[in-house]
Amino acid sequence: MYSKCKTELNGRSVSSYIKDVLGSEQSHPTNFDSLSAQVRQLFDLIEALGNVTFSNGLRIYYQNVRGLRTKIDAFFLAVSDAEYDIIVLTETWLNDKIFSEQLFGHLYAVYRSDRSPLNSHKTRGGGVLIAVSKKFSSSIGQTIISVSLEQLWVLVEIPQDSLSIGVIYLPPDRKNDSVSINEHIESLSSISFRLSPRTPALLFGDYNQSGLRWCCPEGGLPFVDPLLSQIPTACSALLDGFNLNGFTQINTLLNRNDRLLDLILANDVALPVINVFSPVEPLIDLDADHPALGVEFRIPTPIEYDEPSISFSLDFRRVDSAELNDLLSVIDWRFIERTANVNYAVECCCDVVESVVSHAVPASRPPLKPPWSNPRSRALKRTRSATLRKYCNTRSQYIKQQLNTVTRQYRRYNIFLYRCYIKRIGMNLRRNPKRFWSFVNSKRREAGLPHSMYLTDETARNEKEKCDLFARHFKQTFNESSATLMQIDEAVTDVPRDIFNFNIPLVTEEMVRVALNKLKLSFAAGPAVFPHLC
Repeated sequence: MYSKCKTELNGRSVSSYIKDVLGSEQSHPTNFDSLSAQVRQLFDLIEALGNVTFSNGLRIYYQNVRGLRTKIDAFFLAVSDAEYDIIVLTETWLNDKIFSEQLFGHLYAVYRSDRSPLNSHKTRGGGVLIAVSKKFSSSIGQTIISVSLEQLWVLVEIPQDSLSIGVIYLPPDRKNDSVSINEHIESLSSISFRLSPRTPALLFGDYNQSGLRWCCPEGGLPFVDPLLSQIPTACSALLDGFNLNGFTQINTLLNRNDRLLDLILANDVALPVINVFSPVEPLIDLDADHPALGVEFRIPTPIEYDEPSISFSLDFRRVDSAELNDLLSVIDWRFIERTANVNYAVECCCDVVESVVSHAVPASRPPLKPPWSNPRSRALKRTRSATLRKYCNTRSQYIKQQLNTVTRQYRRYNIFLYRCYIKRIGMNLRRNPKRFWSFVNSKRREAGLPHSMYLTDETARNEKEKCDLFARHFKQTFNESSATLMQIDEAVTDVPRDIFNFNIPLVTEEMVRVALNKLKLSFAAGPAVFPHLC
């Protein structure tokens, strides 16, 4: 019902849509003004609720996550359940040892600027990223920006134009550094200069300007109170740079100290079509100084997605053999003889067989998504979704407590299932190596051995070091323990004698030579460590 209304309204207000419908109806020539007062109040209420217009739009999520290294699994599972089009993060604390696929899977194109010697004299902390859903075409902005700062600019293709999104993290030790501020303003000016007049732009950033006191009037844009704020020279230059480049700060969600450390800036094109809100559920645990922020970016033109191709396979293990035989037995196959063209005869025969098989053989059940889920987790997820919808409709604190409880239960159980799934994947190294390596390659950018491998604080660069590191990490997968003679005697105490009759085969030297000659030279040594050349 919602999607139908969304398609018909296409960005128009509810009242204007109903006015047009009532005015165009020949069978019901009722005028809008003649409706009852209660109905008019209802229409006004609908429009007042967040200025709802049922328009198409992008959902953008922003958060200062204060490090993701120890939260990789929890963040990956939260992103898998979320439906954001763009995710912007600061203080990621990532490095080249952590792949983007570990955090976002294959649903997002991820652009990162990790902390490095180029943008910081520190080795830990910092870092920013922008993840764009692969439903949209995106790319790094062609404009050259300063590499001495932790900042990014990404272009996202939207109907009729592009959306330019930037992010920056200015650490506390550089917040009053005039050189850093000027380099950021120059980058901002360069981006703004290259944008077309109708291209919207958004900039997310943690500037750590705790001395600024922002006033957030109801229904208006926030502004800095100069009497209550401490504004050093560098901070003043930053605010002037925003104004000169046509960017306006729109975030009004204060932290626990009634301060704004995380800013959202929009240019004049983006300003009328964006709405900042507080997400009901953050993707990761919140820091009290950095609340999560959501942005709804309204697009007047509907977004068209490419429908994914769905292929069905048949489950022959559940075939109805009797029905299949009956269907095949009643077909008059003489039509093949009456067909002059052999290619056409083959095509017709295949069509008939395919039609018969599709009736007698059921389709395979689709794989579980995600593969670690089970009926209990799916039931918890449905309960959580229902409670979330109820809270969005009522905004009741009692419902919010229920939502928090259900969310904790679901996330804890989901993490438990995911870790069990990862453990099973690790065990596949011994039982099903192909599946194990398929999973490993799905979490990396390329196939084959990486240039370097890491385990805690150790780094392996040559093949021997990589093998040793790999064997040490997966040692628990292989059971190398052996039973003692006493344990064997205890195990066979209750076993009747002569219950097994072993016939030891005779193995001659000639038989061994023949078997060795059959070995393929291209094969490497096996578990017995026999070389391939004997």
